Amino acid sequence: IVFDEGVSNIVLTSSLDIAVPLGVNINGTFNNGAPRVVIRATNSGFTGGSSYCNEPTGNPALINIYSANTRLAGLSIVGSPGNAIQVVSDSLFMPTGVDNVLIENNFIGTDSRLGVDLSERNLGHGICVQARDLDISNTHIQGNIVVNNALDGIRIQGIYDSNLSAGAASPLLYHINNNLIGNLNGNDQDPITGNRYSGITLKNTFYLTPATIDHNIITN
Repeated sequence: IVFDEGVSNIVLTSSLDIAVPLGVNINGTFNNGAPRVVIRATNSGFTGGSSYCNEPTGNPALINIYSANTRLAGLSIVGSPGNAIQVVSDSLFMPTGVDNVLIENNFIGTDSRLGVDLSERNLGHGICVQARDLDISNTHIQGNIVVNNALDGIRIQGIYDSNLSAGAASPLLYHINNNLIGNLNGNDQDPITGNRYSGITLKNTFYLTPATIDHNIITN
């Protein structure tokens, strides 16, 4: 999906659910150093799928990725009543699992590098990757600015099962690289730009395969 040059502001009334067998490539472009297309939730009456990466909450996420081979790039994603973006393995939506997801070069929680606006705060995690009943393999989160979120900047989470030697489902081979988390330019010391809790949280990621978390700047 490539946006027409006249498209700059997309207001959703319900969650954008990406649940197609072959995945999708949603690719925005930049103008004056920031994404040209801003995706936000309507101010009232927003509905959709629950936010994950804690227990499910009643607050819907803005974008739900249930499909493998999906790319989300070059967008500003703001004003969600729950998580901004979430990748969820749920066999009710996609029985084959959610592998090879790429989230890159997005502004999450802001549409500018000049400062943040509290009206654009996402009220959940910036990015949530939640393995519910299937493993998730090869998720790449790279080159994003992740600020102004009410919970974690990025959260990677599996499901714990005390009857198993490991998790019931777990994120595998996640790669979190070259993101600015909690700041807009690499040396930002304004706490308003920060995420309320952790920059990056890992929970119940039992299958310790060669994952990478490197070259991120995390502040505030």
